[in-house]
Order: sequence, then C-alpha cells, then structure tokens
Amino acid sequence: MPAIFDHGPPPPCPVPFNLAAHVLGRAQELGDKTALAVLSPSGAEAWSYGRLEAAVRGTANGFLSKGLRPGDRLLMRLGNSVEFPICYLAALAADIIPVPTSSLLTAPEVSSIAEDIAPRLIVAHEGVALPANPPCPILPATAMRAMYDLRPRPTSWAIRIGPATLYIRRAPRGSRGRLSMPIGRSGPGG
Repeated sequence: MPAIFDHGPPPPCPVPFNLAAHVLGRAQELGDKTALAVLSPSGAEAWSYGRLEAAVRGTANGFLSKGLRPGDRLLMRLGNSVEFPICYLAALAADIIPVPTSSLLTAPEVSSIAEDIAPRLIVAHEGVALPANPPCPILPATAMRAMYDLRPRPTSWAIRIGPATLYIRRAPRGSRGRLSMPIGRSGPGG
C-alpha cells in the first residue's frame, strides 16, 4: 500500500551519538519535572529528570569503578522496575554495551546468552534466573541502587563513542540459524 504522507527518511543520528545523552540531555533544564513513573497497585514512584540524571551518572561511575571499560558487555537480568532504565542508560553513558534480557528466561537460556556474549558484569534482581556457571561477577540490583548516589565523574554527555557495534545472537541451540536478539551499542548510526 503506498504511503499517504512521506517526507523521506528521518535525518541520521548526529556523530558522535549517545542515547543516554539524548534521553537526559535536557535534564538540567527540566529539573523537577517527572521523567519516569513506576506504577504499581500500591502507588507510584516518580522520578524527576534531575534525580534520574544523577542516578544514571552515579551508576555509570559505579560501573567504571568496578573495572568495566568502554566496549565491555553488561548482562541485564532485571524485571520491570526503575533499575532497568537506570542500568541501561548508565551503561550507555559509560560506553558499556548493555544486553537487556527478559526476566522470564530460564537458567539454560541465560547460560547460552552469557556464553555467546561474554559479559564482564551481570546486574540481577533477586529470584531472576542466572547462568549456571556465571562467567563474571553478579551485581545485585540492590547494590546497584547504592550507586545512584555516587558522585559522577567530571565529564560531559559528549562521551567519545567508537564505531557502532552490533551483535546478533542466534536463537536457542535447538533452532539453528534463526536470529533472535540484536544487541546494540550507542555509537554512530545506532
């Protein structure tokens, strides 16, 4: 079916591009406005732009302080909570490659992913399946929360980004050749 409205492709991402910088680039300006709300039957937890930016920058510093370096992979074993976007954006802010996974995956499925991507750190909620033989340290989500208050390293959002990297993980071993999960890095063009 032909498009009724088409102005061509969107403009390309600027080079360098960092998704965390894009999401939180106006946090100083928006300060106390709500950036994120976690809703539950018992209420809501509201996060302002300022609070979210501080948590993301503090957590990025925490990841670097734990020895992670730009280009390292971080396996995310988190459920639907505020820790998920903070972990994801903090990894991108530090040029670490976040690998988000469904909290519903089984230990064998997570073991296969960990084997394929060789993470340097796993951040996990309690009760979420982990690799049978973890290839790296596991940081509990509660310990990551303690990083929110860390002082960010003196840096701007204009973090140097290397060439974009895209990893493709194949589907579980029983379904050969079927691609199942693109894992990206916030570099030029992605």
